[in-house]
Amino acid sequence: MRMLDAELRRETDEVMRTHGELLRRLALEGVGGVADLIERFQRIQKATRALSVEEIDNAISRIEALVGRLEGQRAQLEELSRMRSVLRPHAGGPEGGGRETLD
Repeated sequence: MRMLDAELRRETDEVMRTHGELLRRLALEGVGGVADLIERFQRIQKATRALSVEEIDNAISRIEALVGRLEGQRAQLEELSRMRSVLRPHAGGPEGGGRETLD
């Protein structure tokens, strides 16, 4: 019986240490314990039920299209920057010939 008590105590202590560590980690992430975590999960679950798969797919498609356009603009800006650096030494000419710089 004493071995069972000692084993039960060790297991209980281990569970309590694990519980304490989980609470510590949750607190580091701004969660106020397991009850808060469960409440947040339930709110997210309820909110996601209000969205259809089509709505989510549509949003993903729109975001991907926007990212594609932004990447295209970035490439254009990089090309303009490259062109500017090539043209910069020639701006103004040897006599300051009236050409404006892009600065």
